[in-house]
Amino acid sequence: MIAFDSYSDYFKVNAAFFITVFILLFSIPVLGQPYLFDQNYGYSICSTNAICENDEWCNQIRSVVVICRRVNGVDEKQGAGFLVTNDRSDGRPYLMTSQHIINFNGNLTYNIDQAELDALDSMLFIFNYQYDTCSSNMYPYSQSFETDTIRGAYLRSYSIDADFAILELKERPPIDFEAYYSGYNAAYERPESGAIIHHPQTDIKKIAFYDTQPTRYYINTEKWKYYTSSGLIQSGSSGAPMYDQDKKIVGCQSMANTSITDCDESTSTANYAGRLEEFWESQSTSTRQAKAWLNPNATSSLEIVSMSGYDPCASSYSFTNASDLHQSTNVDPLTPSTPLPGTRSYDGRYFASNSITAGTGVTISAGTSVEFHGKYVELNTGFQTGSSSVFIATPEPCSQPCSGSNKQSVVASSSTILENAKVATNMQLYPNPAKDMVTVELTEKSQVSIYNVQGQLQFRKTLPAGANTLPLDQLSSGIYIVKADDLGLSLRVAVID
Repeated sequence: MIAFDSYSDYFKVNAAFFITVFILLFSIPVLGQPYLFDQNYGYSICSTNAICENDEWCNQIRSVVVICRRVNGVDEKQGAGFLVTNDRSDGRPYLMTSQHIINFNGNLTYNIDQAELDALDSMLFIFNYQYDTCSSNMYPYSQSFETDTIRGAYLRSYSIDADFAILELKERPPIDFEAYYSGYNAAYERPESGAIIHHPQTDIKKIAFYDTQPTRYYINTEKWKYYTSSGLIQSGSSGAPMYDQDKKIVGCQSMANTSITDCDESTSTANYAGRLEEFWESQSTSTRQAKAWLNPNATSSLEIVSMSGYDPCASSYSFTNASDLHQSTNVDPLTPSTPLPGTRSYDGRYFASNSITAGTGVTISAGTSVEFHGKYVELNTGFQTGSSSVFIATPEPCSQPCSGSNKQSVVASSSTILENAKVATNMQLYPNPAKDMVTVELTEKSQVSIYNVQGQLQFRKTLPAGANTLPLDQLSSGIYIVKADDLGLSLRVAVID
């Protein structure tokens, strides 16, 4: 063992020894090929290690990755990205980041060139790049950490104006990565407070906080302008998720004053993040809009602009019929060869920390495959497999690292394709578009507010559970946000003449 008395002594070590140790630590095979990290191994002492806030932000920490671009055979760390759920909560591996990380040639047009598309094929995504326990910020690191990696992604959508991009990883993160798909809020509303989970100077995972409302600000493109109450946003923080007070994605880190080195100056320096509300539907081409990928089940009467996150490891599953297996939100949809929004397969992989139960009416459809992995797998009399189908069951439970978090059992139901999108069952809005009136259907009593796209309140009233008709004849044509304030839900409605 070699001990260093001080930070400066560490850098006095023979350079050849340092390089040898570094390569030994980080020459790790991925998909059959070795890779090397660049040695610009940054560190940041102004932000708290993310793991120190694990009790409060455990799930969201699991979403964030480091993105590396392969240059001359070396994987150079570029910034951050984060997994995001969609309205099916099906684990399709969508990853958001800043478009300027993808658009690295500096061609600030609305097109990603072929060289940039080719680079996606070899991009490296590192999960769990963090301490295992809360430790000091000093370098070198005293704690070991694993590098769980996936190489390669497809470009699905991007926006120069919002500085957002949606990628789809070439493979689903294995269950032992313990990855989490963050929820999002694309409603036109300003967050009250929140956090940025990032890799400043491509360091291990850190967390910064803001406790005052950001403002909408135009600086080259549409942004959130915000000030941190703790933590410094630096180079390498680009692409990091900006969460609101409900731990939902509202932005993606875009710009900061990277010349700041004094931690005391961090809270007085403005930072800028792309706005998800801008990326949601601002693009003229529908498949370039975020909602095409995050809300593929949208209809004229239902648009999911806000939903909670998704954990691939459920507490338990209980299936009662074939539709639960093959058409529920838990179906594995990973079909990268057919990238159109809404594409899905009919094969399912289910992971639970406890039990998986299949009732008497469950039949695995012919020609499909289903896997059950749980502590207990119970197949009741009458469970059947169709011709040429494949069924695998193993007593191998998945791990739920965020004990005490809002994990719930999942009871699949063919009655709704949006079982994990609370808004789909607790609030409905129709018709949409609407003319003279709109019906708001609630499962619980709630104050309901209507805002225009400038965030100005147009209507507010407490409504009982059930169907409630609201007049719209005093509103001009346009897009409005209808919020069930007590339920924390938002939907958009188009008012027409």
